[in-house]
Formats: sequence, C-alpha cells, structure tokens
Amino acid sequence: MGVHGLVDLHRGILSDLAMGRLHDLEVSAWIKGISSSTLSKRMQRLGLIGSDVGLLEVSIKDFMERFFATLTCKQSARTFYGHTRRCLETFLGAGKHMRSVKMADADAWKAWLVSNEKLAPATVSRRIIAARTMWKKALRWKLVAESPFAGIRAGNQQNESRKFFLKPEVIDALIDVTPDVEWKVLIALSRYGGLVAHLSTWPCSGRMWTGSGTACM
Repeated sequence: MGVHGLVDLHRGILSDLAMGRLHDLEVSAWIKGISSSTLSKRMQRLGLIGSDVGLLEVSIKDFMERFFATLTCKQSARTFYGHTRRCLETFLGAGKHMRSVKMADADAWKAWLVSNEKLAPATVSRRIIAARTMWKKALRWKLVAESPFAGIRAGNQQNESRKFFLKPEVIDALIDVTPDVEWKVLIALSRYGGLVAHLSTWPCSGRMWTGSGTACM
C-alpha cells in the first residue's frame, strides 16, 4: 500500500473515532493485518485503535445463525435460546454489530424485558443467562472483546407464583380412589416420602383410574 493509501486509512480511522462509528471492512482488515506489529502497539498507545484489534465485524443476526448451527442441546433448550434470540434482535436490532453492543444496551434490554415484554422475573433471569452463554461463545470466537451481559444480575429463576401446596386430604382422597397398588405407593412416596419421579417413568403411560373413569395426569 502506497503513502496516499496509508494517509486515507488514517484519515478514515480518525473520522470513525470522531463520529463514534465502527470501521468499514477495508479499515478493519488493515488493522487486523497489523495486529501483531509495532505500528499496531503504537497506535493503541495513542488511542487510534482499541485493544479489540483483529476482531471481526459481525452482525447479531450473522452471529446467531452461526451460534444455532453449532448448538447441541435438547429441543426445549433450543426453543428457549430461540426466544432469547428473538428478544435480542427485536430490541438491539438484527443488523447491529456484536462489538457495538455495550453494557448500557444490556441493562436497557433487561429493563425492556420487564416493561415491554411483561416477562416474569424467573423468565427474565433465564433470558439473561442465555444471553451470557451466547456472548461467551462470541468471546471464544473472538468476535467481541468483552461480554456486556457479564455484570448483569440474573436473579431468581423460580417462579414463586406457580407454586401450589397440595394438601394431605387431597392426596389421601387420590390414594383412596386409586385401585392400583403401584400407583398408591408412587403417589404416597411422592407426596410424603420426597420421591422425585418423572411422569414418563410412571405406569399406565401417565394415566390413573378413578371411580368415574380414566383421569390424565
């Protein structure tokens, strides 16, 4: 690159700094190319380029496509990550660069989940944790220098409003109308003995007999 080309690059860098905008692909590629050089270190000391030299300019949408392509988890978890992605892209903008997402944006996103989406505290907490996981992957892929979600307190992940106290008389009545001994034992142990058993492991494919017919569990 000739002298005039370098002058134009430096002018572009100064202009981007003054306007507070990200560098274009040409400038970013040049900065990445000199990342291990003495010139790069001098420019960092002068504040002309940041410590995130060499990081790629990737939009949230492009990152999410790559993130989900490498995601290996249960479908239920994948669905929840999908909800988090939708919220992030809706609030931040799918075309926003990953590097341009700041801590203030993350705080505003959390507040938006509560005020605009009307999500329960437990759901907000899980969305924040999912966003942290996404940005950890971005850090590992060297797409960002830091995670804006790292310092956000997630909070309680349990929704207290969904808790329900099952009274002993209800359980006793249920045991009385259950003709199957195995069911009686499972119900009694689950309520009084602390047994934790997934419904799919129970007999009769999740069904129980009552005096008036068959009741689905």
